[in-house]
Amino acid sequence: MALRDTSLPEPSGPVSPAVRPLDPADRERLLAGAHHDPHALLGAHPVPGGTLFRALRPFARAVSVLADGARSGLAHEGDGLFSAVLPHATVPAYTLLVEYADTVHETADPYGFLPALGELDLHLIGEGRHEQLWRALGAEPMTHQGVTGTRFTVWAPNARGVRLAGGFNFWDGTGYPMRSLGSSG
Repeated sequence: MALRDTSLPEPSGPVSPAVRPLDPADRERLLAGAHHDPHALLGAHPVPGGTLFRALRPFARAVSVLADGARSGLAHEGDGLFSAVLPHATVPAYTLLVEYADTVHETADPYGFLPALGELDLHLIGEGRHEQLWRALGAEPMTHQGVTGTRFTVWAPNARGVRLAGGFNFWDGTGYPMRSLGSSG
């Protein structure tokens, strides 16, 4: 997580508000950390008229998308959700610029990544036969899709949801809900 010079040009406003608000049940599960697939709601997704960007950043004052040399502000939907449809025909390479009360962070969007745990790992974990479980679960520093970071994987078959907390989000456990990778837990 890099601190960013706040002298960047002011962001342009959203081209249009989000296509439609989140379904109330999805929103409630997402905010409670109990949605099975937060990646389906958060991140960047092609929609008619552009690309929908949605981020969950509790306590943020503002969130902007940095893509193609431009900075575009997202509208605050309340409860730490920010979104906008921006004029990108396809999902661009982008980062998020998140402004808090006393700091600004530029970061890759964790909801823009494909799973880093493979089907074979999931199969072996589900069967209880994974012989190198320490390499599949826990925190694993790695480069994935060209971004260096840490993959975090847990096996929690009976959990309603799992969220991450750490220095990267001020130890706030209300953000960063993780997705379930099928029936393996």
